[in-house]
Amino acid sequence: MADHLLNLVDETQFENDIVNYIEIAKDYIFKYRKFRDILYAKEYMMNNLDDNNWNPYYKAMFCFLTDDIFPGQKYYQMFLDNSFFERIMKQDNYPEKVEDLNKEYVLDMIRNQRHYWHSKTAMKKMKNYPEWE
Repeated sequence: MADHLLNLVDETQFENDIVNYIEIAKDYIFKYRKFRDILYAKEYMMNNLDDNNWNPYYKAMFCFLTDDIFPGQKYYQMFLDNSFFERIMKQDNYPEKVEDLNKEYVLDMIRNQRHYWHSKTAMKKMKNYPEWE
């Protein structure tokens, strides 16, 4: 795809490339729009993320958001058991026990992040969704 970005042969080739890029972009847009459905997003994450790095944490958040408590606790425990995150958990005040994490905690974290980003001068033009507050 990007190998012929600068390889302009003629206007027909240019037009064909642009149409191709638009089609690729459209496919990505349709794919990402599906993520508005939390159940789709959760299923996608569960099927496409392995259990390394931050992925158990992300999986836990999706489980709690969909009221799937026991798998959420399992994934959050995997996150807690990873010594790499010990300093980060203390520094950023993550719950240290699985029992302390629930859907309301996750929603509060999301609200806090949105508030933080909306307070940034460069982000003032971001669309605000009052129903998500």
